[in-house]
Amino acid sequence: MSTRPDPRKPDAVAQAAGWLVRLERDDSAATREAWQRWYAADPSHAAVWQRFALLQEAVPANGAAAAALGAIDFQHGRRRALKLLVAGAGIGLGGPLLYGRAQEAGWLAAYRSATGEQRSLALNDVALMMNTDTALDVTRDGRRLDIALREGEIMLDTRAADPAVRILTRGGCIVPTRARLVVRAQGPQTRVALEAGQAAIATRGDLNQELRAGDVRRFSAHQIAEVTGWAGREFAWVQGMLIADDMPLDAFLAELARYRPGLIQCDDRAAALRVNGSFRLKDTDQVLEALAATLGLRIQYRTRYWVRVESA
Repeated sequence: MSTRPDPRKPDAVAQAAGWLVRLERDDSAATREAWQRWYAADPSHAAVWQRFALLQEAVPANGAAAAALGAIDFQHGRRRALKLLVAGAGIGLGGPLLYGRAQEAGWLAAYRSATGEQRSLALNDVALMMNTDTALDVTRDGRRLDIALREGEIMLDTRAADPAVRILTRGGCIVPTRARLVVRAQGPQTRVALEAGQAAIATRGDLNQELRAGDVRRFSAHQIAEVTGWAGREFAWVQGMLIADDMPLDAFLAELARYRPGLIQCDDRAAALRVNGSFRLKDTDQVLEALAATLGLRIQYRTRYWVRVESA
């Protein structure tokens, strides 16, 4: 017996709202292909997308949903438009829960970087660099600077900073003191690597830990775990590099895919091969060619944005 997809599924709704915005911002073939894969991946995705398309007909013309969808001409900017969409769609699709999910996922963030993009923010005496596909908000309260990292990865240098700084994630917060650090948010997990200075982790579950230069930690609301390895490797992306030290090929390709639009697949026979070396992220095609030459792989380009890596 088949299960009817639930068009009120909060994750699917937030994702659909995000895709509406992303397609409006970037109508490239890569984005359209990525949307098509999302649409076909789960029946609930198609159901929610169709629900969005029908919203204007399903509510009175002066209803909030119709007004929201009608307002998405993006003349007021992506952030305002998505707020209108989420608020309107919330009539039949989850209301405050949807808005919270969209905010948590980073679709309402004031600052975003695209796939493969790295950008710096001017925060006076605090240096902040955003890695690929990152979303964050910044607020000031007197001398305190709060950086809410919704998703993605940042490098932060507070060694010249006078105000108090906090990095907020779903798992808790990090308070650096005259420090240089990298923070990566992956859903409920946060990874932090401290290169210089000091920092303190305080999780939402009331766990606390002090970090010294060279420490790498992964934490969630109720756990803090040590990560073995060289903290400096976590900063390689700042220089446009990806460093692999005996990394499984499938894990390496997952990292490389963060910097490349589209999809990279790896067959099971090649997944466990080990990758070593430093690779420039500026040209991901060149990285794939280097892997093919050194590991004896075959690279198949099914489309420009759909790549499959296989054993030769």
